[in-house]
Parts: sequence; structure tokens; C-alpha cells
Amino acid sequence: MKAMKKTYLGIFLVGILLVGAVGVGAATPDNVKITFDLQRIAIKASNQYAAWIEDGNGRYVATIAATEFTARKGYIKRPESLSDWIKVSNWANSSEEVVDAVSMATPGTGPVVLEWDGKDSSGKIVPPGTYTYKLEGTIFWDKRVVWSGKITTGDKPSSSVATAEYYPSKDTATEKGLLITNVKASYR
Repeated sequence: MKAMKKTYLGIFLVGILLVGAVGVGAATPDNVKITFDLQRIAIKASNQYAAWIEDGNGRYVATIAATEFTARKGYIKRPESLSDWIKVSNWANSSEEVVDAVSMATPGTGPVVLEWDGKDSSGKIVPPGTYTYKLEGTIFWDKRVVWSGKITTGDKPSSSVATAEYYPSKDTATEKGLLITNVKASYR
């Protein structure tokens, strides 16, 4: 009987710890999924990308993912790599913890799925609303693409297709390849 009481007490304490860790009544954000096709380009100074979220007023909210080379200070060696993201995110002042959380090896050619957990760069859940998702890619040195789309979070599912801007122009930027195509987002 004594062993049974200890078992129940252990289960009860684990239950309390789990409730405390999750939080009673805490909001759990729904994820925004951003999908795209990546066509790796077999040349130096390419294949870099970063994805981030901005609020309805164009203010930076959070970085979702960034390729490891640029995220880990490769932008110092190659300042033209992901220049929009570096500037808008103030990446040079990011903590090592943030860099670790978003940096990733460049995947191979094929579909890529990224997820935004509905939190800002400090880990706080943002309110429902319309957000801009951006995906910048360094195609070759200073030739790049920035995909942009809007996604609404809240009560209903939503989806959108992003549009691309190429720099300095589409013809010049895509001479070596496209790198990123078919950028879409879905909520829920």
C-alpha cells in the first residue's frame, strides 16, 4: 500500500510539473508554413537564403531560418550576401543563442518547408493579424531575389503565394539560375 501511495504521489507531481511547464490556459500559437523550391547553383558566392517575418507596418518580427554561412558572420566576408535581411534584422547584434536557433546548412535541391511559430525575436507570441513573410536569396555575389507575401493569422486558415523582386534585374540576377521558386505560405 505504501509503494502504491508513492507511485500515485510521483504521478501527481509529474502532472503538476507538466502543467506548470505548459502553463494553464497559455495560448499556443499555430504555425505558419512557408514552402519553396530550391535549385542549388554549383558556383561560389551563391545558395544563401534567409526567411523572416515583418508586422503590418513593415517592422521586423523574427527570423525563421538562415543559411549557416551568412548567419555565422559570413556577411562580414561577403557583405552582399543577404543584405536586406542583415540590415532589417540587425543581425550583427544577434545573440549566439538566436544564431544557433535559426542557422541551418543549405539543403540540397528540392522542396523546403520552414515554420514560424508565431513568436517574435524575443520569444513572445504575437497577436493575430496580417504579417509579411520574406525570403531573400543570394543567387551569385550581389545578384539576389527577395520573395514577399502576406499571411493572416487568427481564427481562420489562410494561404498566399509570394511574389519575387530580382536585383539588379531579373535578367541579370538569374543568369546563373533561379535558386528559389514557388514561394507560398499557409496558416494552420
